[in-house]
Amino acid sequence: AVKKAGMRGVANANSSGFTWDFGMIPYEPMPFQWMKKYNELLKAKRDYGLSGMLENIHYGFFPSIITDIEKWKFFTPIKEDEAIIHDLINRDYGEENAELVESAFRDLSEAITHYVATNEDQYGPYRIGPAYPIWTDIYEGWPKTFPSHSKHAAHPLPGMAYSRYWEDLTIENSLIGIRIFDEMDESKIMLDLVNSALETLNKCTNPNDELLRLTNLVHYIRNCIVTTRNVKEHYINRQELTMCRTREKGEELICNMEEILKNELENVKDTIPLVQVDSRLGWEPSMEYVGDEK
Repeated sequence: AVKKAGMRGVANANSSGFTWDFGMIPYEPMPFQWMKKYNELLKAKRDYGLSGMLENIHYGFFPSIITDIEKWKFFTPIKEDEAIIHDLINRDYGEENAELVESAFRDLSEAITHYVATNEDQYGPYRIGPAYPIWTDIYEGWPKTFPSHSKHAAHPLPGMAYSRYWEDLTIENSLIGIRIFDEMDESKIMLDLVNSALETLNKCTNPNDELLRLTNLVHYIRNCIVTTRNVKEHYINRQELTMCRTREKGEELICNMEEILKNELENVKDTIPLVQVDSRLGWEPSMEYVGDEK
């Protein structure tokens, strides 16, 4: 219809490096996946007369290798995709580290394709990261709110509590039992790929400040995935506990839940040095969420 009417459109593209996939980071370092998006936007310009973009709604803007890739992709003459990424890797991280960084970026770009964007996770642990609390009993003092600064940095929505969506089954929502185990399988693949990228980055010699900051960011993303998996595992065990038929099985499930909480405690401790290094981690610049050291 747009083509027939000769109209030109504007896309809400969110193409400057950040989405709600991980709500507490400055940008998503998945350049090969972002490049696919830029190519589709150019295709929309060619085929449908796309004339402008709303880059983001309230994510904020953070200069990064992703924003530079976007800039060069939309300039003319356009260089080849691989050349754009290769040149920027050399510029930012050093020629001596280019091969390793590119390998890490390929793992990260594959990893994000295994991200399952559910309400539960994008309003929950993926949005807030390792600062996300795990509640064992949702009914004590429900609805809960997140600890936050009295004037700023609010997490005001009870809906951010993980269980709210699981319990709120409507005709529009899918049965959680049908999908949660598939979500766990996909997040495991994603975690393995991010771990591989992190190991590769740690092999770089004589890293400069940009490379150290990138490695710190990837480590933080890795810990966000661990938190989300722990929240899901805890939920699965808690739900099974409500229906188990023997005391022995109940004790086994409670021990599982305790072990998950211990694992998440270690994950949180591992995250504190990361946010101490980079104050942009654990912060969202418009809604003022905070998942910082405190």
